[in-house]
Amino acid sequence: MANDTVEMSEHHQIASNTDLTIHILPEGPRPKKGAAQDAAADIQDAAGKKKVVIHEVIFHVEKAVLVRTEYFRVLLQGRFREAGQPSVTLRGDDAHAVGVWFRILHETDLEETYAATTIGKLWEVVAVAKKYGFEPTQARSWFTEWYKRNESRLFSPGSRYDINNLRMLLLPGYVFDESTAFLQVTKTLAYNFDGHITEARPTDVRRDLHVPANFIQQLNAAKGRLRNILHKELYLPIRKLLMASCGHKEHMLFAYEKKLFASGAWPLEQTGHRNSIRGLLQKLKTVDNDDMPESCQGCAVNVSGVICEAAKEVNDYFDGLCLDCINVSKLRDNDDDYWHHASMGPWDLECRVDHGEPTWYFSFMGRREHMTAWLKKRRVRRQQLRGWDTAYGGLDW
Repeated sequence: MANDTVEMSEHHQIASNTDLTIHILPEGPRPKKGAAQDAAADIQDAAGKKKVVIHEVIFHVEKAVLVRTEYFRVLLQGRFREAGQPSVTLRGDDAHAVGVWFRILHETDLEETYAATTIGKLWEVVAVAKKYGFEPTQARSWFTEWYKRNESRLFSPGSRYDINNLRMLLLPGYVFDESTAFLQVTKTLAYNFDGHITEARPTDVRRDLHVPANFIQQLNAAKGRLRNILHKELYLPIRKLLMASCGHKEHMLFAYEKKLFASGAWPLEQTGHRNSIRGLLQKLKTVDNDDMPESCQGCAVNVSGVICEAAKEVNDYFDGLCLDCINVSKLRDNDDDYWHHASMGPWDLECRVDHGEPTWYFSFMGRREHMTAWLKKRRVRRQQLRGWDTAYGGLDW
């Protein structure tokens, strides 16, 4: 008995005044078993023979809403055969993602979409926007609500969150222009990712989608800066001991470095590239002041105090990448008007999120020489107004 093809349909009423149906079918005449889309399944008939089921998803929509978008305006009002037809068939799209967009465009209830949207489905929502030219920021409020509902799970204190999930959230956070999510995700990656930070793609998504490469470059630069700050703070006692003149300094220097080495976090030249910043700080927390040699006022080192101060400097430094700073620097990197964004006031002026100078610095995506030239001009202005400031403006980095 030959295999029969059985078509099954799932209907979704998107609009109350519907005059158009959109049929979503899998790519090609028959989907492969195990494909990522919810388009195919195997069932058994009474005789035990397999029948292939094509899962067709049908959306009942309002044509006047869809033609507000360029793709569907051309498709439904142009010279294509779909123009004037009561139904249109689309192939190869994720039905859930299409449904999310139709609900957003029709401004209808999105409640059922939040729990059903995995991180993989977020990528499909991005892919649908790219394919059909939907404006991603139209989905910002939807993604913001999705993020709020999942934030406690993604960043649950005291639990081991999946760092790969955060890598996969870089793209949706960027595309949907969700500043809070992007700031939190990039900060967490900078502090908690082992090794070189990269983005990740859900295993069931076969879409050629990426965040801009310079985002990843700047995120790794921020992580490198955190490591340098930690090294600088831990090196301060070593410099002090090397310059001391008492007879205890050699013993104290050896004891100090031995303490750091025993923690597994030192020397940073060897440990810093394979451990996260947070991991290094956790290792250093085990260091105490026990069994330190005799010392004088000139060579005494409070090891645990040094580590606490270093941890504070590192933890307070980077807030994450700011999408507002990124966007404005990409658009106007050679216009001095842009630099008024942080001319003499807060570094997060006109930004949707609060942050400090390091976030502003690493969020700059324009030509680096423009930033350097502007920082020099600002440094001169500050010198004239407030006196010389050798550490200002990142020029000692």
